[in-house]
Amino acid sequence: LLLSSLREMIDYESSFKKDCNITVLFEIYKMFKDNQNIKISTISLIGKICHARTDIKPSDNELICNYLMELFQYEQSDIEVLCHVLNAIIDVYSVDEYNDILFKSKFIEILINGNFINNLSNQIKTLYSQKVINAEVKQFCKDLTTNLKAFISYKQKIFKNN
Repeated sequence: LLLSSLREMIDYESSFKKDCNITVLFEIYKMFKDNQNIKISTISLIGKICHARTDIKPSDNELICNYLMELFQYEQSDIEVLCHVLNAIIDVYSVDEYNDILFKSKFIEILINGNFINNLSNQIKTLYSQKVINAEVKQFCKDLTTNLKAFISYKQKIFKNN
């Protein structure tokens, strides 16, 4: 209920989106780390709040990057949560103003060097065939994989030119 209310506020109140303290969402995530729905909602809110914003202070952006990277490493065993973390990373770092922070995190390198996308695609197929995830989750994860490939390709070109 709390997260649903926050999501509605974000949708209708652009000032909330600008003034929201992201660390509050990080704390909510930590408090409810055993609840998949709350984790997904919290991560989605972080992505939604930060999406295409260029006014995030570098120190806050670095905090967001470190936190999302931590979640990326921690959530490897829950494919649905992991895909939401990746989606939030794409949302936050789709703006070029934060390329330096993304570059320093070595996130793109991690994804490329570990053959991550192919492994993720195979894991999605396996979990769906084992009925661990439903068709809706499978489609979200599949779409995320497509977006992630494009995101990586775009960022690689930018990093190469810098």
